[in-house]
Amino acid sequence: MPEFYGSAEITRATAKVRLVQIAEEIIALPGSDPIASMKVPFEIEAEFPSGVSDQVKRAVSENANVLNFKRKTWE
Repeated sequence: MPEFYGSAEITRATAKVRLVQIAEEIIALPGSDPIASMKVPFEIEAEFPSGVSDQVKRAVSENANVLNFKRKTWE
C-alpha cells in the first residue's frame, strides 16, 4: 500500500502563502481520492528570548482554544 509522508518548515513571514500553497498543491491531490485517508498534523514552535506579554499569551491561548488545538502549552 503506497503511503506519503512529508514535512516542511515554514517561516512566519511566508506562512499564509505557503500554507495555502501546501493545501492546494499537496493536501488536495490525495484528498481527492474518495478511499484515501489522510491526517494533517500541524505544529507550532515559538520561542521568545526576551519574554512575552501576558496579553499575547492570553490571546494565543484563547485563539488556540477556539481553533480546537489539541495541545496548547506555554513553558
